[in-house]
Amino acid sequence: MTRELLAEGADIEARNNYHNTALPEACVLGYAEVVSVLLSHHADSNARGRSGWTPVSHCGWRDREAVLELLLDCGRVDLEAKPYRFQDTPLAHAARLGRWSIAQLLIRHGANTNVRDCIGYAVICAAAEQSQTEGARLLLCHGADINSRSSNGRTPIMEAVHHGNWSLVHLLIKKRANPQQKDHWGYPIICRAVMAN
Repeated sequence: MTRELLAEGADIEARNNYHNTALPEACVLGYAEVVSVLLSHHADSNARGRSGWTPVSHCGWRDREAVLELLLDCGRVDLEAKPYRFQDTPLAHAARLGRWSIAQLLIRHGANTNVRDCIGYAVICAAAEQSQTEGARLLLCHGADINSRSSNGRTPIMEAVHHGNWSLVHLLIKKRANPQQKDHWGYPIICRAVMAN
């Protein structure tokens, strides 16, 4: 139906009450076929609604992997766009939600792995906090700072120790994380490891 409406002159950039165009709406609903049609008719792939969310942001929030692939493959998306209120890039948002398949797609298409979320939390620290060893490995393979400090003063290895993820601690040490660091309360990592046991 979308294709027919466009053929009859429907405005592809018409906006609803939330100031969204058809493309973000199709992304929210996960309608890959509609997204494909809209992109083939040159819909604005970075169109922002009232909240500032882009189609890519919507895909991360709603876990719409197939739709996200279509957007990324069109090559016209801003991977660093931040909604007005939360100020998270799509990668930071996906990491905070634990959506690592979404994060992997974003990284594969060039998302910055050293971004922070709206509260200053480094993406790699989000992976460590969630005990996502594979998420951390993915970020490290794409240039994430292994000793990055988040707004709470913790580094990835501190988060891994705090949450008792010893396989991630081993990976981080193997990748040259600094085991001599102290958190912002002055506790060395070794003391935190003892407390985590």
